[in-house]
Amino acid sequence: MGREAPSERRVDGPRSMVRVQMVRSINDALKRSAAAALLLASLASPSLLASAPEPETAPDLEESATAPEPPVYAAPTTADRVGRIMAPVMLNGLGPFLFIVDTGASHSAISPRLAATLGLTPSMDKPLTVQGSTGSNVAPTVLVDRLEAGDMILKRHRMPVIAQGVLADADGILGVEGFDKLRVTVDFDMNRIKISRFRERRLAGNWFSVPVAFEFGRLMVATGRIGRVPVKAVIDTGAERSLGNLALRTALKLDQAARQEHTESQVIGATEDEQAANTITSPMILLGETALVGVDVTYADLNVFRLWDLMDEPALIVGMDVLGTVRALMFDYRRGELLFRLEGPLLIRRDQG
Repeated sequence: MGREAPSERRVDGPRSMVRVQMVRSINDALKRSAAAALLLASLASPSLLASAPEPETAPDLEESATAPEPPVYAAPTTADRVGRIMAPVMLNGLGPFLFIVDTGASHSAISPRLAATLGLTPSMDKPLTVQGSTGSNVAPTVLVDRLEAGDMILKRHRMPVIAQGVLADADGILGVEGFDKLRVTVDFDMNRIKISRFRERRLAGNWFSVPVAFEFGRLMVATGRIGRVPVKAVIDTGAERSLGNLALRTALKLDQAARQEHTESQVIGATEDEQAANTITSPMILLGETALVGVDVTYADLNVFRLWDLMDEPALIVGMDVLGTVRALMFDYRRGELLFRLEGPLLIRRDQG
């Protein structure tokens, strides 16, 4: 059983912004200027599952002072904040509640606060093991009659109850156990998310693909390269920062760099255990039709790589520090693809020489 909650957060200082570039080949990528950045288009479909309402007229100043702010479903990554993807979720006909969308979590989870709201008493009669980046623990569970998020529906579903501190202000974690044959589309520009059944139709706009395989159930894993080093890359919206295993650090000849004091950092996992780590800016990362430039990778001997049997080969977790820099994402669980929607004057197209 995989992780039940966001995989980590780094607790060191400011970071540089990541750039995602489109490439035709490895040689093409190496010739690209690092100054060329990705500019992505937004999705504007009115059928999206959730979107922040837009006022039709200028709000009254007195009313706006007390009116609640609309939910943020798709918060992009900026220079001083790592983004987050949220989905409105109905439980037992109540809600919607805000759940963090975590493509690295095999199972959904809820907070103690939400369990109390629903009148559910956490029980250790049928506990579940919560696996985080840095460790594991056993959590009590509750039985939910119905969970609904867009076209994803789970019935009579047992969910672990995890510490509120791990979730921050969220009500729970939306894992991937119900994503079979679904698409999850995220629009950071329009603050929208859609969880829908697959439909055979041409996608509008410039979409670029990263093929993925499904391992350990529905975990999205892409095959890529960093320089001459082949790497397995786990696509994980629950991870705030991108993480690398020690095998990758060694293969990239970064062990000496990791001894420098300014690289020291920490990883705090879903179980709230801390793990010493080193954060080093990676060489260009090539995944499918994309090149990732300027990614700060945090290297550590983490439980999650052991859980996924990725200790001995170079492996990377691509987190929201990268995924949140684009304007639109699509996780296609039928075709096995991660797609970025691209558009704009700074776009580097595959057919450009």
